[in-house]
Amino acid sequence: MYTSAERERIRAEILDAARNDPRITGGAITGSASQDREDAWSDIDLAFGLRAGAPLLDVVEDWTARMRERYGALHTVDVTGPLDTSYVGGIEASEIARAFAIVTDALLREAAIADAALAERLRAPLREMSS
Repeated sequence: MYTSAERERIRAEILDAARNDPRITGGAITGSASQDREDAWSDIDLAFGLRAGAPLLDVVEDWTARMRERYGALHTVDVTGPLDTSYVGGIEASEIARAFAIVTDALLREAAIADAALAERLRAPLREMSS
């Protein structure tokens, strides 16, 4: 876990590196920082747009490696497709439920590392949401 000053420094370094990556056309701060609601447990949430024709999987692989090597990232979540309803509409409900269950399990594992009691309180509601 990082201090708030370390988190801000790392976020600034990442955004600076993105400005210098010709494959990236723009970036946005998302999550709690975008709403001025960061706390001691907040992570770094960013979204990036890619230049037309940029090799998506190569960019994701490069940036994931950067995050692991430079900042010790353990787990990343990379959304690599559009999030509009036409895209989601083309996916079977069972696939969405399975993906939600996988993400829920990962979230609970990470929460248990930081706060076992919180993870236990979250377990039943999250499982109910994914069923």
